Amino acid sequence: MSWSVSLPALLGTVLGASVTLLADRIRWRRDHALLSQKTRREVYAAYLAALHTGSERIRAVVLGDATAADRLSAAGEAFRAAGVYQAREHVALLASEAVACSAGQVLYRLRDLRDLAARGLSPASSDYEHAVMRYDEALTDLRTAMRQDIGSTSGG
Repeated sequence: MSWSVSLPALLGTVLGASVTLLADRIRWRRDHALLSQKTRREVYAAYLAALHTGSERIRAVVLGDATAADRLSAAGEAFRAAGVYQAREHVALLASEAVACSAGQVLYRLRDLRDLAARGLSPASSDYEHAVMRYDEALTDLRTAMRQDIGSTSGG
């Protein structure tokens, strides 16, 4: 058997194996990116749901007519029961820096609402309305950062 016959066969085998490995690597990267995006999407949705639950529970405290001591306890419990801190930790582990920063800002604005609820402010007070507006703005910024991070262009 001459080298003129064996060399092209060997080169063909090496080339075929290389192309297969390259294709597998490209497929793995694509699958990894899709899984990462899906995971972030789920974590982001869970955080947004926790924020929503927390804000609704805090709003219920604001609208209620509890005593000062009960209001303080209820506002704190509304915040803790929503699981916002736990959900934010998941975001902090997986998110881009922009999303993690925005997630923190929304958390601070929700804590402001909790503190105002604990103080017994009326939902019609200018301080409470301003705090709600700041929370809504931070939430809008967070959603925008999340959409950009997961490559979603749809808004709402």
